[in-house]
Amino acid sequence: MDDAFEIRGGRRGGVLLVHGFTGSPHEMAPLAAPLAGAGWDVVGVRLPGHGAAHAGESNDRTAWASTVHGAFAELLGVHGPGRVVVAGLSMGSLLALELALRERDRVAAVAALSPAIALPARRTAMLRGVGWMAPGGFRSIAIRKPPSDVRDTAAVAARPAAAPVTVGAALSFDLLRRDVRKLVRREGASFPRPLLVVHARRDRTCPMRGARWLARRMPGASPELHVLERSGHVIPIDLERDRAVAILLDFLERRGPRA
Repeated sequence: MDDAFEIRGGRRGGVLLVHGFTGSPHEMAPLAAPLAGAGWDVVGVRLPGHGAAHAGESNDRTAWASTVHGAFAELLGVHGPGRVVVAGLSMGSLLALELALRERDRVAAVAALSPAIALPARRTAMLRGVGWMAPGGFRSIAIRKPPSDVRDTAAVAARPAAAPVTVGAALSFDLLRRDVRKLVRREGASFPRPLLVVHARRDRTCPMRGARWLARRMPGASPELHVLERSGHVIPIDLERDRAVAILLDFLERRGPRA
């Protein structure tokens, strides 16, 4: 599944699923049927420039946020304020947090899977260095995606191939990451909605310290942090995907909007 998807008809509320940088809706698809079976209306967006992208699509934070906000508004129109949950993976978690912190009176809860709050020190330094020194034309250069941070070899084989992204898209992702950190520092302590954070100890893409930082910075959300021991970064398709689904369903059953 390389394009947006939806399962309609849920009466409990809506769940918006947002995949990560260089990924596609395929990453979030394993969550859709269990959520729908539990009574949720489910929408999985495809971020512009990702998955089954169209020629000429923008691939930057403005386009990504516009897609997420548009899907949220659509679900909000169906279910009403306080009945839409936003769940993101990696960069999708950043987009989910940014939306939730700005729409705190209308979002029901947030689930951050492998949140891209922190990056390995070498990658952070590289992105900042490129951002400072790169001329405009350099930003259109394509860069190859690193190997999949997924421990399940069958899942790696089944994952749709990702097209190379540009230097500009990578810099836009890092700017989003840094801005969301600032937003969390400023607004997170008073955020009143439930927050779920799930991270894998063996994640090579985003260090565990980012998930712990996020949980500490949002005490008003009474955050729950769950650590997976065997998976890599792309939790919904990796070795402990069934546990990740169970954690999310249990969280929504206890702390989501009531039916």
